Amino acid sequence: YGYNIEADTPLGSPAKELCVAMAYKDVHLNNPNNPEIPSWGKNIKSVDGFDIQKAYKNGGRLVFAAQSYHLNTDDSERSGKYVVVSLAERDAAVIAIDATGRGDGLLNMDDAGITKSMADMINKGERAM
Repeated sequence: YGYNIEADTPLGSPAKELCVAMAYKDVHLNNPNNPEIPSWGKNIKSVDGFDIQKAYKNGGRLVFAAQSYHLNTDDSERSGKYVVVSLAERDAAVIAIDATGRGDGLLNMDDAGITKSMADMINKGERAM
């Protein structure tokens, strides 16, 4: 389980308020140096120019996937879309994947990546603390 926390001010400014923008569970990580599409990424369908097979042939890599969820008023979980992060060179795409495997782009990031130490932990199966 994890959370995406957002502040009410721009990055680098002191925040007055924080909120949970997304809750997620069932996290999958993949080292971008792994040339194989991870099993959890093989069912993602090609949609609107996003094609996993083509991305991998051009050096793109899936590095993160997680199931989003919301809590109902009775504290039971209601599953949302999967959130997937793909890296290509120094750019990243965040994609929402629905239950049928169709992706919808959420945002693109320039100058993105993971550190060597994080890649080493992923390779060793260690947990980041």
